[in-house]
Amino acid sequence: MNVLPQVLRNRPHMTVAIVVGALCGALAPGALRSVARVLAGWDAAIWTYLVLMWIHMARTSEERVRHNAQREDQSAGTVLVLICTATVLSIVAIVLELGTTKDLSTASKVLHAALTGLTLIGAWFLIPTIFTLHYARVYYGSDPAAPALAFPDRKLEPNYWDFLYFSFTIACASQTADVGLRGRSARRGVLAQSILSFYFNVAVLGLCVNIAASMVGN
Repeated sequence: MNVLPQVLRNRPHMTVAIVVGALCGALAPGALRSVARVLAGWDAAIWTYLVLMWIHMARTSEERVRHNAQREDQSAGTVLVLICTATVLSIVAIVLELGTTKDLSTASKVLHAALTGLTLIGAWFLIPTIFTLHYARVYYGSDPAAPALAFPDRKLEPNYWDFLYFSFTIACASQTADVGLRGRSARRGVLAQSILSFYFNVAVLGLCVNIAASMVGN
């Protein structure tokens, strides 16, 4: 019964994003279809969360990164799965939304295309950002003498920029670059992110072509 309040209390940035998203979805123009209203709320939540998290990551010292990672509760893995699932479902919602724009005016189609673009870009950035927190937790949950991620600068304690670098390298190139892996937990995370990133890269390419074709056709 107390799991959800605890999850939200331990993740203030996520809590703020959920509230902003819910308000934006509820206050969206009534003329919008239900799917478009949901996407508007989802976009507001995603971008609020991304802005808050990136500001937080940029200001957090190495010591605070370690502290934050070590205090992550057992629900962290569940939160990761839920967010990734919701992000995948947002792509499905985009497909449904695009299927309803055939009879709209050009101005309305441009508005829906902008909404779709915000959803695509936000979803793409959200996945590696969430996995950044996961990799920090895996790193500081492993043996300090043989950490799960082996960064080249072994004498320096990693901060969020190092974990962002690792996560976004996987998202962009589906490879781990110059960072080594130790342990099954790290490899499972990389495998999951690689599959999700491949899915998103293909989906983004396909949807962009679809949007461009529909705009040119009109």
